Amino acid sequence: MAQFDYSRMQATAARLLGRFAQGEVVLRRAGAPVADAAAPWVAPIATEAQAWTLNATIKGVSQKFIDGDLVTASDLEVTAAAFADAPRVGDVLIVDGQARTVLSVSRVPAAGPVVAWTFVVKG
Repeated sequence: MAQFDYSRMQATAARLLGRFAQGEVVLRRAGAPVADAAAPWVAPIATEAQAWTLNATIKGVSQKFIDGDLVTASDLEVTAAAFADAPRVGDVLIVDGQARTVLSVSRVPAAGPVVAWTFVVKG
């Protein structure tokens, strides 16, 4: 049986999400503090912050994600093409200059190479 070509699927997702991208979408991650084990008395030094410009579409959050506590009907659902890293809960998504916090992350497909990311951000 032939192997499925996920790289072709990734390219298709990137092309379509790039074509229908909505505004400027940037995912930003603050640098994590790193302590020096040899000198624990020295304050931890923050690593450099990271940022990725995403090919993404944004819409109101789907009913299936709404739990009434963390995710509410006013939140947004973002679908983004695969990029160099993975979004994490707590990252900041900047949509047309407005910062929003990532609440949940799902990969598409659930197993195998990532083709796209679906994540919910605070609206």
